[in-house]
Amino acid sequence: MTTYQTPLVVGIFENEIKAKNAVDALRTAGFRYDQVGVALSASENATPDLQTDLVNLGVPEEQAKYYDNEYRSGKIVVSIRPDGRASEVSDILTSNGAYNYEQQASSDMASPSASVDSEQVEPARVEDNQPQETHNEATLSSNPTEDQ
Repeated sequence: MTTYQTPLVVGIFENEIKAKNAVDALRTAGFRYDQVGVALSASENATPDLQTDLVNLGVPEEQAKYYDNEYRSGKIVVSIRPDGRASEVSDILTSNGAYNYEQQASSDMASPSASVDSEQVEPARVEDNQPQETHNEATLSSNPTEDQ
């Protein structure tokens, strides 16, 4: 049986400083703004339904529900479309204090780290006019006008 990676790598952060550091590291590594999504419930343009947004992007329902619950509890959810660099993204998230769906069941987040969620799904394609995750890089990034 062939297993495909989901089109997103997702990390949950306890605070904005760690999330900002991760987003900055991702930008330094060459990831564009359109590859990085930040869901921050405390922002003015917070998404009302992160679970649906993630499912629409190819994240399995159970995982999307978990991320939505973390988001609703005040955590920051960062999602990245890795475009073949999932291991690098996971390393960046982990080194900045992220955890994800896999850790919640195994170690109760005793040692938080991020890894790629794997399921048999096809990558989702996001169109400009479809609902997406809330992107708040302007809040978390030091240079929101930079474009690549």
